[in-house]
Amino acid sequence: MSKLILKALITISLASTFPAFAQECDDFIGAGVLPYVVLPDGSVKVLLAHEKGRGWSSFGGGPKMRKVNKGLKLRCETRRETAIREAIEESRRVLSKEVLTSAIETAAIYPQQYGHRDFLTYVVAIPPVDINKFTSNVVPGNDPGYDETNALGWVTLGELLRMAKADKNEAVVPAVNAASFYPHFRKGLRKALRAGDIKLFEH
Repeated sequence: MSKLILKALITISLASTFPAFAQECDDFIGAGVLPYVVLPDGSVKVLLAHEKGRGWSSFGGGPKMRKVNKGLKLRCETRRETAIREAIEESRRVLSKEVLTSAIETAAIYPQQYGHRDFLTYVVAIPPVDINKFTSNVVPGNDPGYDETNALGWVTLGELLRMAKADKNEAVVPAVNAASFYPHFRKGLRKALRAGDIKLFEH
């Protein structure tokens, strides 16, 4: 049997055994998390992720393949699963699965972060977290998601809203670096705030 025929048979076998093998998860809607905390005095701070070359934004990305019930069958992640996994990865486990899974149940959602209806952001209320743990976590070398975020930073809700609505993109958390919002993140947040029918950061 030639190598070409063997390769074709393997591909057909995988496609029938793993239906998601033949389906690109890139066609599915990506998702992310924009976490915030309500402080004892009632003020609100929002946690942002910084990616070198992009700027500050929410924690998010595209879906990946998942095993179904730890078996051989594969499927693409749901939007919530994508948002939770990406937030855990990009925060280097500063954000926990337990907290995110609970918080996302009642989270406000806004779409169109990337210009089309291909991305959903869950705005989630979380307990206060120590972002200093970000740099001390062990980073798994086999997960490229951990290479995307190189800093975390808090911004007050007032500043976040002011900068989202401003005429020009400004520097965010200058004490960390002088980067501004990731343009697509700013555009999506700005559009959601202008829509008026989406209430974000309720507490």
